[in-house]
Amino acid sequence: MVDVSKLAEAYREAESAIRSVEVITNKVPIPALNEMRYAGYHAIAFLLAGEHKQKEEEYGKSVSHCRRAYFDAQSFMLLSLYSRVKNIRDGLGEYLHFFPEMVGEPYSAKKAAVEKARAFLETLRTVRKDAQRWEKRGELYESCKPHIEACRAYIQTFESIREELCSKVDAAKAAEQKSSRSLWIPVWVGIAGVLATIAAAIFF
Repeated sequence: MVDVSKLAEAYREAESAIRSVEVITNKVPIPALNEMRYAGYHAIAFLLAGEHKQKEEEYGKSVSHCRRAYFDAQSFMLLSLYSRVKNIRDGLGEYLHFFPEMVGEPYSAKKAAVEKARAFLETLRTVRKDAQRWEKRGELYESCKPHIEACRAYIQTFESIREELCSKVDAAKAAEQKSSRSLWIPVWVGIAGVLATIAAAIFF
């Protein structure tokens, strides 16, 4: 005899996790939604199945997909936030040093925290494949929270200084371009002088 309450519980927790992702990241966790779609398919099959054995199989599949959706939502949230952090760092490129210079000492702690988040992401890739981990899903959620908050803090710090930081980067780029142009002036003068000498030799 199957316990339908377990399916209802798994579905509610997965749906809640997906909603949290949408609120925090403004993105739709497609992998988790796909799992929920499969969960719904097997839930319908469970209701329509006539044989007891078939009902148990469909029930088990539906519960399993709900649980995977929960883990996928947690992974997606952290991955989405860390990807934003990485985009910030990659976008600044050689001008990334302006960020810690403007933030000061707290930047080191923020950087270390997001590096831990990156390492933690690697462990999440195997979680969804381990059915026994569902019983410890609360521990997983608690483990994710500090890494999610670390990424959010990094992003929020960037957003708080974005305008001034971008101005610094633009000014640095402009100065470099101006310096580069000034370096070429003697070169072009030299080339012009050589061409003038050659022209004089040819025509005179």
